[in-house]
Amino acid sequence: TVQVADDKQFGVPIAPDGRRTKVLMLGGALGYDMPEYGAAMKLKVLATAITENTVNSVGVSFAWIKKLQ
Repeated sequence: TVQVADDKQFGVPIAPDGRRTKVLMLGGALGYDMPEYGAAMKLKVLATAITENTVNSVGVSFAWIKKLQ
């Protein structure tokens, strides 16, 4: 992710470069299909590998997908 506009305070870009944010997040996904139930599960994990002007973080997402009958 790359921030395309400068951060501003009182309408003036913050020195020295507008404090733009850059983030590279890496991770993986694990999926499990259950066709007999018409459902699936998915787990995703992302962690920051490179950051500039922001905090390090870890994100986890779990999804349960069910086909409507």
